[in-house]
Amino acid sequence: MNWQTLTNIGLVIGLLSSLITIGDKVLSRPAGKPAPAQANSPVNIWHVEERHIFMMIGGALLYAVMSTIIADHYASARIGAVSLTSLTSALTLFAGVVGGPWVGLFVGAVGYTLTGVPHLTQPGISFPFPPAYAVGDGIAGLIGGLTLIVTHGKFSSWRSLLLVEIMSAIGLITGDFCSSAIFHAQVGRSAPPLATGLQSDIICTLVLLPIALLLFSKQTK
Repeated sequence: MNWQTLTNIGLVIGLLSSLITIGDKVLSRPAGKPAPAQANSPVNIWHVEERHIFMMIGGALLYAVMSTIIADHYASARIGAVSLTSLTSALTLFAGVVGGPWVGLFVGAVGYTLTGVPHLTQPGISFPFPPAYAVGDGIAGLIGGLTLIVTHGKFSSWRSLLLVEIMSAIGLITGDFCSSAIFHAQVGRSAPPLATGLQSDIICTLVLLPIALLLFSKQTK
């Protein structure tokens, strides 16, 4: 195991720690608030509260910062078949699964868009609107957020985690194909091959997401 691999692993652990800390601070119920709804109570996943806005802003900024650091220093770094650039997909799905569809949509779409803003002043750089991959990431986060209908924000059972895994994979696949279609319409040529990037995104998300959710559940009990 060389130094580069240790650095990559440290980055993954640091990301997980950040996700758990942010999620715990944002979604912990303050003293004096009414008790949360029972597991079988209906949940309005489209309702946006102050905590959701905080998650949107914090998640999008974390996405942009993380994506910029990876692009500048670890663009070619891989752990097996997984590229470190796929960590942003895991972040987007985590935001959606925990915060709901609007949070996932915002974190993925706005986070990716913010990543490209510093490059707008560079000569020869075009940034078509809407950015194809911002749309794809937003769709993935939105689809992942739909799991709140069933999970009610509880991730301690294997059934909840299995549902999250399936919906996350569907979200990533749908988002990637939408990105490819928009990219082709804007640029007039096919997007880079989906297979490698999609495989990396799915593996990274399906491995890290349940770990993050289980840790998150323990932190918020």
